[in-house]
Amino acid sequence: MKVFVSSLGFSMIITFLMAKASILSKANTLHINAIFLSGLVILLIGAILYVIRSGFLSLFFQGFVKIRETFIRQPHFMKEVNENIQNDISFSMWKENVIKYSMSFAFGIGLGMIIISTIWAL
Repeated sequence: MKVFVSSLGFSMIITFLMAKASILSKANTLHINAIFLSGLVILLIGAILYVIRSGFLSLFFQGFVKIRETFIRQPHFMKEVNENIQNDISFSMWKENVIKYSMSFAFGIGLGMIIISTIWAL
């Protein structure tokens, strides 16, 4: 939650600085629509990361891994490397943190852009 609030604040600060620099001070409808759509795309990326992180599609992905294993043989050293990667706790923690913070930043920045474009449209 802390990262979400900071990323939302960061996006609003960046947008206000751009307005202060007269980049968006004379925003017409095209600029407002572009900011809104960009916010929606970034929000969609955050939602995709949330679904991946929740494990909702893990069974689906495991099925594709089994299909790949039956059709494509892996060398023995690749199996060892994959096992080492799966057993490495620090790497899995790093990967989880990257997904968590990317998701928070995407939600915060996307929501900030949508809020800013809505305010500018009024």
